[in-house]
Amino acid sequence: MSANHKKRLFMGCETALAMAAALLVPALAIAQTQAPAPADDQTVTEVVVTGSRLSARGFKAPTPVTVIGSEEIGLSGTQNVETLLNDTPQFLGSQNNGPTANTVPGGTATLNLRGFGAQRNLVLVNGRRFTITGPDQTTDINTIPAALIKRVETVTGGSSAVYGSDAITGVVNFIMKDDFQGVEMTAEARQDTHTKTKTYTADLTFGTNFADDRGNVVVALNYLDRGGYSRADRGGWAMPTMADGCVTASSYSATRPGTPMAIPAGQTCLTAGGRPGLIFGGSGTIPNGRFVPVGSPSSPSLTAALAAAGLSGLGSRGFTFDNAGKVARPATTPGDDYDLAPANYIVIPQRRWLANMAGHYEFNSHVTGYAEANYSNNRVSMQLGAQRLRRQFPAEREQPLSDAAASGRSAPTRPA
Repeated sequence: MSANHKKRLFMGCETALAMAAALLVPALAIAQTQAPAPADDQTVTEVVVTGSRLSARGFKAPTPVTVIGSEEIGLSGTQNVETLLNDTPQFLGSQNNGPTANTVPGGTATLNLRGFGAQRNLVLVNGRRFTITGPDQTTDINTIPAALIKRVETVTGGSSAVYGSDAITGVVNFIMKDDFQGVEMTAEARQDTHTKTKTYTADLTFGTNFADDRGNVVVALNYLDRGGYSRADRGGWAMPTMADGCVTASSYSATRPGTPMAIPAGQTCLTAGGRPGLIFGGSGTIPNGRFVPVGSPSSPSLTAALAAAGLSGLGSRGFTFDNAGKVARPATTPGDDYDLAPANYIVIPQRRWLANMAGHYEFNSHVTGYAEANYSNNRVSMQLGAQRLRRQFPAEREQPLSDAAASGRSAPTRPA
């Protein structure tokens, strides 16, 4: 065998060995990374099954939890925490509470979780039940200072088994700052875009740690002054009181009341040439009073007096007086109906003082003592439309109508 041939053969063997090594090394690496097969005496002690690659989240939170942190509260600029929570899908505005409520009793801010009412959810502060207020025994969120909130945790299911029947729809837990150190003062003035309502707030918070950070004391003071805004202040922007009815075709509007149209007997609104639409739907208790003769058979003297005054055949609305209280005429609807809407508030005025103190001390890893003191003075002015008394004349009472007109008799009024 020649030298050149031997050299080529040797080089060919060397190349084959290099290729085999290149294929073998990854296989060895893969084999080394694989876990060794368990021995016969090894058992699996724990298996965590999760539908997400974030297994820790699913393992530690078996029920849905929504968390709103202090940063979100600060960026929102709100001092009424319930308004921020109502922006989340779990909450609905409480009908009888909140800044836009318009019923009595009012003046409190409650949470309506999942639309089941304020009494179906439980409000906690630092995991403990908080002060309740009012006949419905719910927590007024006005008493919780926004400046001290670290985060708000909302659990929307599986809570009644742990906390009781007052947590049917869930639990809202306000976690307060327990390590605040230093002094913080904030002041804010803002204005609502649509109503131009101004709100002024001021917060003063100061606290300190002690005993090598095993204890903390914090005090928070808050002042809020929110202006009021009624529907009359907005004018045409706020809708009047309306109801369904039949209106003339030319006056029909999808957003405003039209001209009412009487429907002849045996016809419908459409066959009579009208259109079903909105009509003014004010109250029948009108400012000048409404008088309704009652009883059957009626008093002859009263019947004669009504006929002499041109009030025979009165309907269910009875009659009313003019502004001078001397001339009587039949009361009509909806022409005489009283619109209760303008006096009602769109934004309820509020003035609030808050003072909160909290302290804790960790004696050891098992025992921690705490003390809390809360003071709140919350004043809310409610305003509803004026109400008038309805006066009825019994059939057996023979009171001449002329005497009532001469004395200017009308239903007594009550200020709004």
